[in-house]
Amino acid sequence: MTTLPLDQADVAATRQRSNYIQNILAHDSDAKHWAAADHSHRLADVTVPVSSIAGWYDIFWRTTSRPPSWVSPR
Repeated sequence: MTTLPLDQADVAATRQRSNYIQNILAHDSDAKHWAAADHSHRLADVTVPVSSIAGWYDIFWRTTSRPPSWVSPR
């Protein structure tokens, strides 16, 4: 999909306005709006194993190809 501006992408993809998508686009990633959903301060408390898999054409390969700084190797 190549719809720009992004605030029209929901209509282009689904033929209807999505309040969910519009809400996300209305707030910058560092906006106070997202503070309640930020659990980064709890990452050190995570004790379950994590398996992260990335593919050759994965758009997130730069971040998934190396462990984040908060992951402790075991």
